[in-house]
Amino acid sequence: MDKKVFWRAIGCILGCFVLYVFFSFPSWREPIMGDEVTVANWIKSFGDSTIKNYFIRDGDRLFGMWHPPTYAYLVSLIGKFTVINEASIRMIGVTSFLISLVLIYAIASGLSRKDDKRELIAILSCLIYTLNPLAVKGSILIDLDVILHVAVLALILALVRYRYRENSHKGLLVCIALFTVTLCIKLSTPVILIMSIFVYQFLRREWGKLIYTLKIAAAGIFSALIIWLIYCRAHNIDFFSIFAVPLSVGSYIPLIKSPGKEGWLVLARNIWSPFMWCSPAFIILGVIGFWRNLRTQTENDSLMTPAQFAFYGLLIFTVYMFVGGVSHSFPKYHYAIVPIFSVLAASVVIKNIKPDRQLFLNTAVLISILILYDIYLVKDPIYLISYALKESVISASRGSVFAVAIEWIARMALLLLTIPIAFLFYMNRKTRGALILALFVSMLASNIALLFIQRGAVYNTVYCYGGRGMRGAADIVMSNTAPGDIILAPPEIVLLSGKNIFSYMTAKNLRSKDMFLDMLKQDDVNCVVYGISGNTSEQYKHIFYAKDVKAILNEKYLRHEAGSYTVWVKRKQG
Repeated sequence: MDKKVFWRAIGCILGCFVLYVFFSFPSWREPIMGDEVTVANWIKSFGDSTIKNYFIRDGDRLFGMWHPPTYAYLVSLIGKFTVINEASIRMIGVTSFLISLVLIYAIASGLSRKDDKRELIAILSCLIYTLNPLAVKGSILIDLDVILHVAVLALILALVRYRYRENSHKGLLVCIALFTVTLCIKLSTPVILIMSIFVYQFLRREWGKLIYTLKIAAAGIFSALIIWLIYCRAHNIDFFSIFAVPLSVGSYIPLIKSPGKEGWLVLARNIWSPFMWCSPAFIILGVIGFWRNLRTQTENDSLMTPAQFAFYGLLIFTVYMFVGGVSHSFPKYHYAIVPIFSVLAASVVIKNIKPDRQLFLNTAVLISILILYDIYLVKDPIYLISYALKESVISASRGSVFAVAIEWIARMALLLLTIPIAFLFYMNRKTRGALILALFVSMLASNIALLFIQRGAVYNTVYCYGGRGMRGAADIVMSNTAPGDIILAPPEIVLLSGKNIFSYMTAKNLRSKDMFLDMLKQDDVNCVVYGISGNTSEQYKHIFYAKDVKAILNEKYLRHEAGSYTVWVKRKQG
């Protein structure tokens, strides 16, 4: 690489990272929510076996062993050098984001190595990725996907860089090693990546490459299984524990898990969620990039061609609509598509727009106007559908539900309107890419606006979107209970209030109203907590708002409010 190009690349990556830190910093200390609590307890169990043994004894047979423990060990390693809290654990994700920028730059440059605009494509890919809310928020999850993301990108880079014939042994060994590493983190996305390459090569009848891919897959799977077997023997762990989730994948498909209306609603949520987080224009540009790569595919001796790369992006986007989808109101599984679609979108934009000084100035002005338009008119459509609608359903007010739904539809219409507004702005110019430019401007404006809104938000902006008052609710619990007291609360409140691990298993009593009532009557429950962000609308409707439950709560407990949470503290005797 030329020295000037190298230093421009370094400047681009560091500039993007500074921008990322600016937008992500307020979320570094966001309370641990949802699945993050399980991961946090799983990590604690590495230093305190009583935690693991307790959960397993009380019904959680796997307790975190849904996936290989690589991420948990990495976080435990951090604990040897500093205090483990929200911010310190999230430094893994922050570091991963920086490494991802390097890998995205290299992948974009490698895929377009015969293009004289490869540097511009690489720089723009990094910028689009940095300004994507799903990428920014996904990186700070306390979740193994943050390191899986980097490992998968490293594998993609190896597949792009190494040739099918030249240095075949070296390339083969590197790809096998990286595939093994990805499988030692998680079994989902790496398998989809290899399967997408295999299917593409089969359809194209590229038999030589297909055999090469099979060698990578077979050797990588074998190596990962041997490593896992050795680990299981050393720690007395069930070898089949990490296969429970992959083998039950059918139960995660909405229309199988919940046939009928509920299943269709879940599927709809899985589809529109990434559109709102990434912006519709981003998805459209990615799909255009996919189509153009397939149409203009050329002979390439790389293990991964631009057309294969595009095929993988669309496949993983589609698969995660049906499997996984949204976790705690956040589309964390679609986090994997952002770097792929960022490269595809950047390629489409650079190849269809001829920039000049006047176009740059016009675009800067329009983006500034549309950012203000999005901030003050579109606002935060994710909050409306993830929290406000749920809150209105819980309040059992049909008028309120209808009003929120109409408001969300109106906001989405305003968001989509930015595309034709931008198109009208550019259509009179002598440019072939008026629509592409309109999509690009609309994407940047809506994503930057959403990042600004989320940066200043007083509510959760990742898991349990819209929730607030977690620390306040935890403070009420702490000031009104002793260390050994039993509390019934969402896991994030149990964790924040520093209560003992025995309180976690009380959540199983929320399966039915009768179980909940029996616990209140028989056990010495000192505190009951529920929250709009931490509990389901069905639990509110059938348990917390049930007449007999409300009667016993009012009789034995004092009510407190803290943001999204209601805290019931047991009345003192006498």
